[in-house]
Amino acid sequence: AIGSGGNYAYAAANALFNHTDMDAEAIVREALRIASSICVYTNDNISVEKLGAEDTDAGSAGGAASKATADAGKDSGGEANE
Repeated sequence: AIGSGGNYAYAAANALFNHTDMDAEAIVREALRIASSICVYTNDNISVEKLGAEDTDAGSAGGAASKATADAGKDSGGEANE
């Protein structure tokens, strides 16, 4: 989630991940729904793009997730946030 509601969605997703048995898609949908109920600039028109196992090979799936996690910690200047 990007934009003014991104931090709300991130916090909701973390809580849902750590305290429920929901699958990834359900967590995303619910976290975005929660963010849209908190932030007046975030709407509830949610589109989820899901990558299936046929879209990646087993060897690169972990690397892609690690890269996405590492990139999430960078600011617009490319520096890691401390």
